[in-house]
Amino acid sequence: TYGHTGNTSDAIRELKLAINAGGDKSADVCSELGFGLSLQGEADNALYWYNKAIELDPNHVLSLQRKGEVHLARNEAAESA
Repeated sequence: TYGHTGNTSDAIRELKLAINAGGDKSADVCSELGFGLSLQGEADNALYWYNKAIELDPNHVLSLQRKGEVHLARNEAAESA
């Protein structure tokens, strides 16, 4: 809900709580944390969580897309594929 209302900081806080409670085993939770961090300009941290999501689910389309978008924004075209 926080993320959908534009409250990125609170969304990140809640996602980190979920991660600490075992959410690091959920590709969706990891991907959403990555997205929140990306919105705050924390590209390296976002990539970490997108990669974690992809480790958990190699076909996690949203994480693959978001990871590619970060790489494209950083002019890292080879990594975005």
